[in-house]
Amino acid sequence: MISFSDDYNTLYRNQGGGALYDVTHQAGLEQPTIPFLGWGTGLLGFDNDGRLDLFAAKGHVFLGVSNNLDSTPVLLRNVVSNGNHWVKLKLIGGRNSPRDAIGARVFLSAGGVHQRADVCSGGSYGSNSDLWLGTATKIDSVEID
Repeated sequence: MISFSDDYNTLYRNQGGGALYDVTHQAGLEQPTIPFLGWGTGLLGFDNDGRLDLFAAKGHVFLGVSNNLDSTPVLLRNVVSNGNHWVKLKLIGGRNSPRDAIGARVFLSAGGVHQRADVCSGGSYGSNSDLWLGTATKIDSVEID
């Protein structure tokens, strides 16, 4: 999701059947997202509860340089100690597939939780994704297709 300066990010709720409903105002997201340009959005495990959280990258341009001036993106987080774990896989394509493994699908099972993740081209600025293990300390199975 991108937006111009002085425009807010829009949050939609899926009503099913292809219908989306604008819930930006009800969620209180108009004012906090207005002052800056929207660079993109992504999903990440921000609070380590196993559910992906929505992240919106916002900033501004000053003389052709985006904020944080002379620095990397910053993500502030609330540190929790609930014993949950994550794993990051780096996929590299083989002889007959793209080197960055675009199109690959990962199926992972750990501690009774089954997940799927797809390697897609593009994405949002400064984003990446991991797979949640919950309290499991080992992966039961992983399949890469």
